[in-house]
Amino acid sequence: MEDIVRKIILFSVFILLFITACTEDDFLASPSEENVFATSITVFTEAELAAAQDVLFYVWEAARDLSMSSNGRRGDGRVTIWLYPYHEDIIETFNVFLTEQSLNPHMFRFEPAVTDAMRNLRDERIARAVATMNDDSDLRVTNLFVAQQGIAFSVENTNAFEFFHGSPYDLAVYVDGAWRGVDFRPGAGGVSWTSEGRSYITQEVIEDHENWTWLFGTLPPGRYLFIREGHWFEWTPQWQPLSNFEEKIFTIAFEITADTPKALPARNAQ
Repeated sequence: MEDIVRKIILFSVFILLFITACTEDDFLASPSEENVFATSITVFTEAELAAAQDVLFYVWEAARDLSMSSNGRRGDGRVTIWLYPYHEDIIETFNVFLTEQSLNPHMFRFEPAVTDAMRNLRDERIARAVATMNDDSDLRVTNLFVAQQGIAFSVENTNAFEFFHGSPYDLAVYVDGAWRGVDFRPGAGGVSWTSEGRSYITQEVIEDHENWTWLFGTLPPGRYLFIREGHWFEWTPQWQPLSNFEEKIFTIAFEITADTPKALPARNAQ
């Protein structure tokens, strides 16, 4: 049992599971609540190991039942596991774990959580951000505090419109004369963002505070770019958004050195 737990501790460092019973064609479509199950596995004790086994049985049974109830139209009864990073030693570790838990590895199949198309899209977005990184005169950054694990700042919006954005952001690092995306933490590359809307309100100062340890970990020394995509946004007198809003990319260039603090201070403490 100790050997199994040790293997899964190593395994849990690398993997985040998104488990579904979709057919191959469904992978290109937006999944519905009916056929998608999501979980992550982190095992440190025998109780947690048993819980992981229960989860795997549950999603396989759900995949099997979905396939049977739809006469195979919704899948083949196997569970698809999206891995990040995706390589053979992680797949082998997972298959050993399944076998030791009396689960048939043939009930599961593996796909990369991060594809080449995703990487290319990210590269394109970073290139657009770099091209506009000196064009932030309407969003004035003050009270900037940079740490290896996050960033805190205030933004004064002097534009006539709100800067409307969601929760996502990205980080780029300057390496060998070019900007590229900061590597995600293992297991984080396929994580979905929350869907709330936020804004930097016109003619007001807004405080922002982002801890990226869950996504990027602790950054080493280097030159970085914080990237947030959004739109200039205007409301009608009836509080309806205008349709002709303009895309805006907000960036903050910063540097991490050996003297940069590791953690952000608590909110309002900096």
